[in-house]
Amino acid sequence: MFRFYHIVTFVSCQYLFCFIFFSLCGMINLVKNTAKTLGGRLMTVGENIRRIRKERGLTQKQLGELVGASEAYIRAYESGRRNPKPSSLEKIANALAVNPEVLENSDFDMIKAMHRLFQIARQYNGHLFACKDEEGNDTVGIRFETLTLMNAWCQRYEKFLEDVEKCNEIKDAKKRGEALIKAETDYDRWMDTYPEQSGNTGSVK
Repeated sequence: MFRFYHIVTFVSCQYLFCFIFFSLCGMINLVKNTAKTLGGRLMTVGENIRRIRKERGLTQKQLGELVGASEAYIRAYESGRRNPKPSSLEKIANALAVNPEVLENSDFDMIKAMHRLFQIARQYNGHLFACKDEEGNDTVGIRFETLTLMNAWCQRYEKFLEDVEKCNEIKDAKKRGEALIKAETDYDRWMDTYPEQSGNTGSVK
């Protein structure tokens, strides 16, 4: 899971301004680190399906039944022997109650990561600016004037920070570790299911 240094939002002149601060040297890694990782690398479509299926407590057979596919198909998807079609991926995402983009293979190098940032900045009127963090270190900020949905993310992120702070107050090391894992899992699930969706129809082919 990725980490921002700090996020601040405020409303002014009918625009939501969202400031995202991150270290200058870590700018390129920001986008790449948002993807789930496995052993230091980004997860494939099949690995994402397996991860979330297990989080939901489903077997391959049960997931197959939900989307109208055989257990063998689900196993082939998860192992990487077959790649699901976009329509099939959407049905699997619906069955797992996540956004289809969560399952997609978002493996891209640093150059592609930069171009992804460029695209987001163009589409949502992003502005870069140099600034200092609370410790006086050089940072880079991105201000989005039109990406108002960031407000929900900022609020959820602040809640995650509060949860972590409460977890760190637990004296028992084992219970503290379990609480931290739960806080991170809950935050991951919020991102995986954003925006919340339900229902699944049709069969996978």
